[in-house]
Amino acid sequence: MAHGDVSPQRSPRQKAANPRETRTIRLYRALSLVTWMACAAVAQLAVGDEFAETSRQVEERLELRILGSPAAVPPTVQPERTREESIEPWELVEV
Repeated sequence: MAHGDVSPQRSPRQKAANPRETRTIRLYRALSLVTWMACAAVAQLAVGDEFAETSRQVEERLELRILGSPAAVPPTVQPERTREESIEPWELVEV
C-alpha cells in the first residue's frame, strides 16, 4: 500500500480475529503459564533448602568479615606440589 493510497481492503491487523481462535490462543497461554508456575514451584521445593542454607552461610561470612572477625578468613589453600613430591594414593581418589 503506497502512501496516500485509499483502498477499501483492511490490513491483516484490522481484520477481526476469529473468536474461537482467540479463545484457543488464550487457553494455550494460560495453560503454559500454569505449567511454568508448577515447574517453578517444584524446583523451588526440590532445591530451595540447599540454596537457602548456602546463602545463609555466605551472609554470615560476610557479616563476620565486615565486623573484622578472624573466623571470617577463608581456609588456606594447600600449596602447589613440587615435582619432587610424590602423590599419595588417597589424594587421587575424590570422596
